[in-house]
Amino acid sequence: MIKNASTYTANNIEDLFCIIEDIYTAIIENSSYMNKMTTTPSLWYRGQANSEWEVVPAIKRNGNLSHEQVLCHSFYHGANQIMTQHISKNSYDLWLSLMQHYGLPTRLLDWSYSPLVALFFASDFKNNYNQFDACITIIVPEFLNMNQGFDPYVYPIDSSSAMELLKPAFLKHTQTDKILACYSTSNDIRLYVQRAAFTIHDSSKKLFDLCDDKTIYKIIIPSDKKEYFKRILDLMDYKEYFIFPDLSHVADQAKRKHISFLKK
Repeated sequence: MIKNASTYTANNIEDLFCIIEDIYTAIIENSSYMNKMTTTPSLWYRGQANSEWEVVPAIKRNGNLSHEQVLCHSFYHGANQIMTQHISKNSYDLWLSLMQHYGLPTRLLDWSYSPLVALFFASDFKNNYNQFDACITIIVPEFLNMNQGFDPYVYPIDSSSAMELLKPAFLKHTQTDKILACYSTSNDIRLYVQRAAFTIHDSSKKLFDLCDDKTIYKIIIPSDKKEYFKRILDLMDYKEYFIFPDLSHVADQAKRKHISFLKK
């Protein structure tokens, strides 16, 4: 059992959606939280192929944090020389979203407001972690923000509150010791398809330690059920070319579907 998290196990797609429905029902019926809300609460999902992995942004893994500012400045310097679009240096939201997109470790942690997108990543589409149980972590972003001292709704990533948590990635700045849930505002088809959202981590504390059992949940996907869930996603057309909508993935899908079929 993960500290401060209600944990469940899903052996099939019916289990998964029944658990999600039960979680949402419990949230709506929680009057102590709902009385403080100014909007309808939502659920965000993050799929991981290994349930033992921590739910932390990449900059906080493997000693990366000590290199955060130099990584950001280096990317800013190199990208500015080849990009046709000018982005102001103070647009920390755009720069960190861009860095996240191209695989640089950042203080942003990816979420989706689609459970099927999370299930895709949990099911390990590259088959590297089939021997491990997977998991889907669920948060209520409005509850997280309320518990962190923000208003109980989801902020855009370019809001002033979000910018205060993004700024220390570039500048020496006093840590706010906060985590904020925010929506992306980037004009990016991949973020749109993946129903992407972020938490910004300007805190030395971990998400599971900051959230109570009304704010964060964990669904285990047993390792021997991954192939089943992959087949379900395949039938729903949740494949790589859908999750990553670019020409290289469209070409890969065409080869797998037609050339591989003909060789059978």
